[in-house]
Amino acid sequence: MSDNWIAALHDHNAGINTFLACTTLSDLQGDGDYKLVLADLGTIRYQLRLKVYRGIQLVGESILNELPSAIVSFNNEEGQSCLPAVAVASGSALLIYKNLKPFYKFNLPPIDVNKIEIEAWKKAKAGELNPKELYEVLTKLKDQAGVETTALSDKYVSFSDDKLEDAFKRYTSMEITQDDVATCMTTMKKSSLDANTIDYVVIGTESGKIYCIDSQAFTILAKFTIPGAPAFVYAAGMYDVDYRIFVCNRDSEIYILKRGVETVSKPSIAMKADVIGMCRVSKQLVVAANDQTVSFYSMKGKCLKQLKFESRVVGVEMFQYEPRQYLGVFVALEKEIRLYQDYLLVDYLKYQYIIKWFRFGQFGREEAALIVGTKDGGLIVHLFRRTARLEEKLDGKISISAQGRKLNVPKKTKTYIDQALRERENARTMHQVFQRDLFMLKLTTARAFAEMSELSMNTVSLEADKTVEISVEINGFGPVFRLATIIRTISKDVLGDLWLLFDYDPDFYDFEKAALPLPNLISEKKYIFDNTVTCQSPEKKISKEVRVYLTDCSRIIVSAVVSMPITRKNQFKYLIHLINSKYNSRPNRQQTSQLTVHP
Repeated sequence: MSDNWIAALHDHNAGINTFLACTTLSDLQGDGDYKLVLADLGTIRYQLRLKVYRGIQLVGESILNELPSAIVSFNNEEGQSCLPAVAVASGSALLIYKNLKPFYKFNLPPIDVNKIEIEAWKKAKAGELNPKELYEVLTKLKDQAGVETTALSDKYVSFSDDKLEDAFKRYTSMEITQDDVATCMTTMKKSSLDANTIDYVVIGTESGKIYCIDSQAFTILAKFTIPGAPAFVYAAGMYDVDYRIFVCNRDSEIYILKRGVETVSKPSIAMKADVIGMCRVSKQLVVAANDQTVSFYSMKGKCLKQLKFESRVVGVEMFQYEPRQYLGVFVALEKEIRLYQDYLLVDYLKYQYIIKWFRFGQFGREEAALIVGTKDGGLIVHLFRRTARLEEKLDGKISISAQGRKLNVPKKTKTYIDQALRERENARTMHQVFQRDLFMLKLTTARAFAEMSELSMNTVSLEADKTVEISVEINGFGPVFRLATIIRTISKDVLGDLWLLFDYDPDFYDFEKAALPLPNLISEKKYIFDNTVTCQSPEKKISKEVRVYLTDCSRIIVSAVVSMPITRKNQFKYLIHLINSKYNSRPNRQQTSQLTVHP
């Protein structure tokens, strides 16, 4: 455990079943002794309780009739001696408690019922529709896209034909209403940020409505509408001055609400994964998602930083310690809580039990306490030391993949990383493409090999018992050339009964011998066989190919293709003239001899 915290209290058998939204810290009696107020869900429906803990001891409880969704503590009176109230969002009502005693019940406005549905029930009450006709009208209305029917109609269409008559008599006497259900709640200051000033309650409902409620007159001051049901709501600013309300729905879309805009249809932030926690730290919105990330956003919805963790994130909570002006955010993992300041890890606490929820704030007489609820129903309290210092950052005591500043990565390194990520993400596809290309390469090679074996177009024999290499050299400027065929034997056996055959165009070239019989070729020796080639039409300056075949009595063993050079008729005369001119230009030469070329 960190040296900055004191393990004060713990009760692993407290039997608490709740979640973060149903917990709050409040000075219920105004004596400076802050207590933990929570809604215990119990194990069955009839064990719902509103409980108050002083330390780890239960000091009061009250029965709840419906499942709670959120709890907040707020001030509806000004002054140092005024007692704060506790609001419990339960079903379609907002229950207000003072000193753990029921004080007021505020009912949420009902949802507008479809006109066709109301008309159908009116006709049924008047006897204009029988049970079967009412069933058909409600079923047809329920199947229409974008139309929501009341719970009464939904229950009516769920009955079978033999029970419609009894349901018709029973339901026609009831009033057709659709209650709205609260899903999340927070508070917002009225006109001052001081702790003892009046708060307004902000509540979100299942129908996508956000209400700002006056905590003194319990009237609706402002109403907003967003797509989908809100899951988390947080407010910043003051209602009488300027404010922003951050709402996250169940589709992981975050909307920013402000004064004068009642309907918001476009989200400011769209998360890639489900949101499991959200809090506001100074001028930043911290969002935890179930893809093991915690993201930091500005008040305008711009992503400033994202931290990636190695295990599942349980939730986030603001850390504020006024005596030392500390401000940060807690990030809870399954068995660990980490404290971050300016995106850097400054402290951490490890637990033996799986964390379900946690809350930070004033508790008892202490200004900073961390209360943790475990999955097994336990309760653990840690107190922040008054002498604790968080200036020094942690060294290598803990390995954290999420911590670290952004480095200036070289371009080649970044390219390598991007390529490695691409290969990891598309490994299956890339492997299939590689296997396909490798198969096509082998197929092309096999086809080329078969073609070369059939036509003997290679310069090395492919037969194991007659392994020879052949190459051709051409000497001369033309029109008469010397064609030297070089044969190198590789096999260990003596080769005999071989011929050299020359395939050429007789209209352009004349070979002294079109076929040369070869002597026995001894292994690992080099042989040169000359042949004279004459160009028939040198003035055309055309070059053609000549093929040389090494054959036995039945087939071609190896072959070579020669591209004949263009005949230069006056090339030799020009070379003699160049030699004579350089010989006569030497100094102190009294007598020179001329080389004469006779045609």
